[in-house]
Amino acid sequence: MNKQPLLILAVCFIIGVLFQDKLSLDKTYIYLAIGICLFVFISTFFKSYFLYKAKPYLLGIMFFGIGVILHFFNSFSSQSLSVPRNEFVVFKISRKLNSSIKNKKYEAIINVDKKTVNAVLYIPKDHRELDFNHYYKTKAFITSPKPTKYDFQFDYAKYLKRKNIDYQCYSNDDILSAGRKDVSFIEKFSQKRLELLQNIDKAEISQKTKDFLKGIILADRTEIDSQTIQDFNRSGLVHFLAISGTHIVVIFGLFYFLLMKFFPLKFRKYAIVLSLIFIWLFALLIGLGNSVVRSCIMLSVYFVYVLLQRKPDLLHSLALSALIILIFDTQQIFDVGFQLSFLAVLGIFWLNQPILKYFPKQNNRLKK
Repeated sequence: MNKQPLLILAVCFIIGVLFQDKLSLDKTYIYLAIGICLFVFISTFFKSYFLYKAKPYLLGIMFFGIGVILHFFNSFSSQSLSVPRNEFVVFKISRKLNSSIKNKKYEAIINVDKKTVNAVLYIPKDHRELDFNHYYKTKAFITSPKPTKYDFQFDYAKYLKRKNIDYQCYSNDDILSAGRKDVSFIEKFSQKRLELLQNIDKAEISQKTKDFLKGIILADRTEIDSQTIQDFNRSGLVHFLAISGTHIVVIFGLFYFLLMKFFPLKFRKYAIVLSLIFIWLFALLIGLGNSVVRSCIMLSVYFVYVLLQRKPDLLHSLALSALIILIFDTQQIFDVGFQLSFLAVLGIFWLNQPILKYFPKQNNRLKK
């Protein structure tokens, strides 16, 4: 606990999330957990030899309890609709998903029977792109995703449930639109990203090149055909199609390098701050993916240590970024992107030195 307190507390928090997800404790136990966490938190302000010795274990219990509590409140219970049904719905989009052969797919917030629910919306592939500046109205067939029959099958219904999505809507009529006056700050970034993607579509290059540019510049893989993705998978280069932590580090480094060319050395800290602001704005623009957010948080924590003239620690930065993401949404722990992003960094950290031991001794500049 003395060496890596944040990492241990993050692990306790994750165990609490998994515990609640498995057992689904009801409100009575959650109120009890809240009481225990408050008791532990208050006890840390008292000076006692026993409390001093028990403090690491009490903090572990408290973070375990916080994980249980937050996951209880993040387990959504949306309004129910009687399905299947076919009727008019009013909706706005919240995110574009990967298109299929016949349809474009969106995550949408729909209003039907004076109830507001989240759904995956399917529209014909040849329909114009929907945007964030409009409300839409269409006649759609509403249904619930069916659970799988066998354990080895991918449970799409459960996957959607973790994203607070309970329904699927299939548009089968013209889509009417009306301008919005309540576009949020994040939606404005999403709309700007959509406009940039549309500008790429207007370029006089092949469709595959357009799709590739969308992926490596703005992390959009929604229109890439399956054959292209399969080719990148076979060549081991699929990582280029997604903006990841490596891209964020490179972008930060380039922006910092350019700023240092214009700023005097004594203003180095302002160059760091501006570079951090830039990568967070870029992360907002491309949709705040797990690997991107993780990288931005880790870079921010690392350089806050530098600005405060403290020794940076990779595991502290990693644990803190995981805690920040999971506190806002505990369902992220079940996202494959989240798991692979953090496990990859841990793997690099723990295997780096053992692997380097098998290399020849670095006794000259070329080997280094």
